[in-house]
Amino acid sequence: MDGREVFFPAGEIILEGRIKKNQGKKGVVICHPHPQFGGTMNNNVVDTLVEVFFNCGFTTLKFNFRGVGRSEGRYDGGKGEQRDVASAINYLADMPIDKIHLAGYSFGAWVGAQLMMTDHRIKESVLISPPVGLLDFGFLHGSSSIKLVIYGERDNFCPYRQLSEIFNDLEEEGRLKMVKGADHFYWGKEEMIRGFIQNYLREGETC
Repeated sequence: MDGREVFFPAGEIILEGRIKKNQGKKGVVICHPHPQFGGTMNNNVVDTLVEVFFNCGFTTLKFNFRGVGRSEGRYDGGKGEQRDVASAINYLADMPIDKIHLAGYSFGAWVGAQLMMTDHRIKESVLISPPVGLLDFGFLHGSSSIKLVIYGERDNFCPYRQLSEIFNDLEEEGRLKMVKGADHFYWGKEEMIRGFIQNYLREGETC
């Protein structure tokens, strides 16, 4: 198992998570795909994120959104889920960890990016397949916290044309990365995700 099981409050409910403790003050909250389409923290991409961040010295916290697994509550269309992410950040901050990153995959990228606009404890973020073809990302206004976006060449939920319009600055900086041959689920392509993130963290001297 990847880390230790934990439970923490998110308002009136309790969320289930797993934490993998590392040395130092760096931590990352990892957000999973859409709860209504089978998304949980037990996911190949989520576990890849846990592995690469932990190997670069981060304490990692993945968790189940409300209504998933043993997390209490019910699906809330993204609003309550933002509170879930904030509560996961609280959990790391209380350890204390003072350099908090966010990594979101699919629905988790959408929820995390919204919170990022108001919660300035999030220092940097990595988004995997933000579903720009399904959900509105118009709330992103000049955010400098998003440092890397990864998408699949065959990802129908994350079409390149829309993605490049939203993340034009990242594309110009070479931080909009395509995983060749991958669809939205990245089966068999996890190593490429790992490599992109590891290179990004090394460039920023956080690995």
